[in-house]
Amino acid sequence: MTDRTDDTEQTEGAGQTVGTGRQGPEMTCRHAHFIGIGGIGMSALAELMLGYGYKVSGSDLRGTPLTDRLHGLGASVFQGHDPANAEDADLIVYSSAIPGDNSELAAARRLGRRTVTRAELLGMLTRGTQGIAVAGTHGKTSTSAMIVKVLAAAGLDPTAVIGGVMTENGSNVRRGNGPWMVVEADEYDRSFHALTPAAAVITSVDADHMEYYGSQEAIDEAFTVFAHLVPEDGSLIVCADDPGIGRIRSGLRRRLVTYGLSAQARIRADRVESKGWSISAEVYVRDVPAGRLVLPQPGECNLSNALAAIAVADDLELPVDRTMAALAEYRGLRRRFEVLGSIGGVTVVDDYAHHPVEIEAALRAVSNAGARRMFVVFQPHLYSRTRNLRREFGRVLGRFPSYRTIVTDVYASRETPRDGVTGEMIVHDASAFGGNVAYIPDKDRVAAALVDDLERGDLVLTLGAGDVGEVGSQVCELLRKSGVRSHGNV
Repeated sequence: MTDRTDDTEQTEGAGQTVGTGRQGPEMTCRHAHFIGIGGIGMSALAELMLGYGYKVSGSDLRGTPLTDRLHGLGASVFQGHDPANAEDADLIVYSSAIPGDNSELAAARRLGRRTVTRAELLGMLTRGTQGIAVAGTHGKTSTSAMIVKVLAAAGLDPTAVIGGVMTENGSNVRRGNGPWMVVEADEYDRSFHALTPAAAVITSVDADHMEYYGSQEAIDEAFTVFAHLVPEDGSLIVCADDPGIGRIRSGLRRRLVTYGLSAQARIRADRVESKGWSISAEVYVRDVPAGRLVLPQPGECNLSNALAAIAVADDLELPVDRTMAALAEYRGLRRRFEVLGSIGGVTVVDDYAHHPVEIEAALRAVSNAGARRMFVVFQPHLYSRTRNLRREFGRVLGRFPSYRTIVTDVYASRETPRDGVTGEMIVHDASAFGGNVAYIPDKDRVAAALVDDLERGDLVLTLGAGDVGEVGSQVCELLRKSGVRSHGNV
């Protein structure tokens, strides 16, 4: 973090058009200021703007590794919001988490500065590129990262802005010199409608963000509108296995490329085998055998994501053998089945899963890891999601009674607390469905409660879109200090 007196030296792109330099919108910008710069999406755009030579500043309530990285790259990052932070900026970027009465945003509007949402800026930056937008309720971040891996391996040198930190470069951004740009398309508040991609991937269409959409029909309509942002001669790559996509498929008036385990999929997998921390399958492209894919990531969810990447590559007429070789070397993302440590035979894993469908996929994926016992820590994300999906969460946790599960209180994110909405609601429903679930509302008490029970051969899995990964780090630290019991010893 820096204070206002630390004016880090950086190159200003005087009068530059906001865009990749190939073709931009009709506006100029020298200095972009990001309100909420520490968010995963905002930090990615800030880093990309830095790479294009713009002066970048931003503010957030607290520092994170993402803001530390931006500071190291030349951004001025301020802790807390103050109109003076953005006094020199001629473009103000804000995320959906920023309220309209934010002091910086209100001052910028009062002064007539140009203000754009994160989604609008992403749309501007993709103009003039061959954009591939990856949307879906589940799996879009991993799918985006796999597509980036495949295109890079083929020598296409793509640019990418995604919602997770790629292990290979330690960033949620890749700045390439090729014409292709891979972007994660967020469905929340219809942000993905600001994009104009050359091609798009839809991994899944499910009930989420109901506090915004209100109904499944509205979600379906939003994804249909997104699909039709692809030009008529473009490709729409969709998962043949997803019920939600099946629901809207007849209304998608674009050339469809399908992938999945379905026998009807253009890119499909068969003879799936999970072993340890990997999954493998025979892959068929238009019913022609393409060989066996060995993916060093667990779960059918990741296999599906890999098939989407193969479908994109095939649509670009890239050699399938090179594509599959690249995926075999895919190193994953932080917070997606990320192994935080293995101490004394106890493995600690962190994953971003925060929707019932994602949680079930994660719990099934780790079932093949060979652990003696499973300990799960789930931190619900958003009061609205907890209230709307409590029974679905409970039903999923109830399907794994052999897993010892702890549920914490809700991570609020952009929301304010709601009376009666707590993690205990999920514990109540999970117990009713037969789950072995306990409620420890204070996240910071969980690690100490876990460590005394852990023995060699156990696996700890933290789940959630908030800061539950801190529990995994705390468990690792406590295990290093106290050691691990052998099975059968007291």
